[in-house]
Amino acid sequence: KEGDPEPKDALKAGVFPHERGNVKIELAWTIAPLILVSWLTFLSLAPLNYMWDIPDTEDADVTVDVTAGSWYWGFEYANGYEKPEEFTKCSGSINCIEVPANSIIRFNVTSLDVLHAFYLPDMGIKQDAVPGLNTATWVDTSMVSARDEPYRIYCTEYCGNSHSQMLAEIYVTEVNSE
Repeated sequence: KEGDPEPKDALKAGVFPHERGNVKIELAWTIAPLILVSWLTFLSLAPLNYMWDIPDTEDADVTVDVTAGSWYWGFEYANGYEKPEEFTKCSGSINCIEVPANSIIRFNVTSLDVLHAFYLPDMGIKQDAVPGLNTATWVDTSMVSARDEPYRIYCTEYCGNSHSQMLAEIYVTEVNSE
């Protein structure tokens, strides 16, 4: 309004404005988050490297060949693994597998037809099944509990009309070591 005093920091034509920031504070709120994010990245690398370091077939207690097809999961024990007598929950090798508790299980995953994704949410595993390509993932069954109910396996890559029925079960069973 007419007659009101001009604010002290009002802009004036031809005059460069005064700096209103605080360099120390701006540096602090830039550098502190950078240090925090760097530290969190460093902390997260060890578990990621552990998960990405897939054991060789001979280092795993059990190796399972997983084959995806329209619309099923096929399982086969590899390397001459003898199925223990405690394994009584799966009658066949389609959509059901039983693995021993307290073991390192390696899964060799492939597909016969289209892209699929082998997903065990309770075990934190997801691996793409690609036609003509052998991929691998693994789980340490000592990290999950042996139980009578199965853990669910899903396909998380849309693979056709019956994609939603592409379900399987994995049982973790205690095995006598005698």
